[in-house]
Amino acid sequence: WGVTTEQLPFVKNEEIIHHADGKVTPTGKYSITVSLNENDTQAFIEAVDKEWNEFLEKNGSGKEYNLSHYSMPTKIIDGKTYFVFRKNVSAVSKETNQPVKLYVPLFDSENKNCTKKIASIGRDSQVRISYSFFPFYMNANNYGVSLRLQAIQIVKLVPIASNGNKYGFGVVADGYVAQPVEDEVEIPY
Repeated sequence: WGVTTEQLPFVKNEEIIHHADGKVTPTGKYSITVSLNENDTQAFIEAVDKEWNEFLEKNGSGKEYNLSHYSMPTKIIDGKTYFVFRKNVSAVSKETNQPVKLYVPLFDSENKNCTKKIASIGRDSQVRISYSFFPFYMNANNYGVSLRLQAIQIVKLVPIASNGNKYGFGVVADGYVAQPVEDEVEIPY
């Protein structure tokens, strides 16, 4: 699906939960919210419905559902449907039982990896998304289908403003100038 980002840009949200026993759990997610044209929106909703119905056929017996309403990975804003794709920022390795940082691979329109070069994808960018459906059942009140983000191809990038113009700031002569910092993070692929 070729999509256009709207409302919420692609950003990393590094939140953590501090537990009473002293454990710290990262809960951050990579997230992108996109819109499709009207025909593709309906086709995508039907694909999500199909995935949910297949999940019910395999796993539905003995569980309590309100079949008329399951959690759909959408937001409705001003009457328009937006789809939300997510991926965890970290996970626990099955081999080492240690936290592992996860990434969303980003590719440009020539299919070249640009993960290290792009910090965010702004509103009105045009992207293609690699994803998987993830139907889930937690309990009688929490079940549905989530969209698991796997990779993003950027067809047209609209960067998020990286200066203070949107806050009303301008250049100050003879003021402090930050030095560029190299991204030393090694991204494993």
